Amino acid sequence: MKAISSIAMAALTMGLLCTNALAAEPVNQEEASRVLAAFHAALQRGDSATATAQLATDATIYESGYAETRAEYLAHHLQGDIDFAKTTKTEVKASQQQCSASLCLVLHESETSGSYKGKPVRSRGLESAVLRRDGDGWKIVHLHWSSRK
Repeated sequence: MKAISSIAMAALTMGLLCTNALAAEPVNQEEASRVLAAFHAALQRGDSATATAQLATDATIYESGYAETRAEYLAHHLQGDIDFAKTTKTEVKASQQQCSASLCLVLHESETSGSYKGKPVRSRGLESAVLRRDGDGWKIVHLHWSSRK
């Protein structure tokens, strides 16, 4: 049931983002991008508090074929993502963004290199992030990562 509701939420989000009619006020797309960039920068610095602060309380994270709530991600994978980010470098190769007044979809294609646990890393990755306006700022409500060698 959790997977179905997550898929339904993703489909609804995509549908909402496909129309500009929802944007009743000007949207500063750069604000949403800065929140996502702050999340990644915090991972690289090993700053779990700042990374956590960028995630909405109802965030879901899809990674390696699993879906996790914010609490599950913080308990199980955040530290591993920090360890990985601290020893590798990720360069965004292509980026797209579409926002309404309350939701923003950010898509990144990236290349990661470096080493992790003594093994070389060189992979291409995809990231989709959905951010929601929360008061005066944006919070990440959904992240989906996939990679290939």
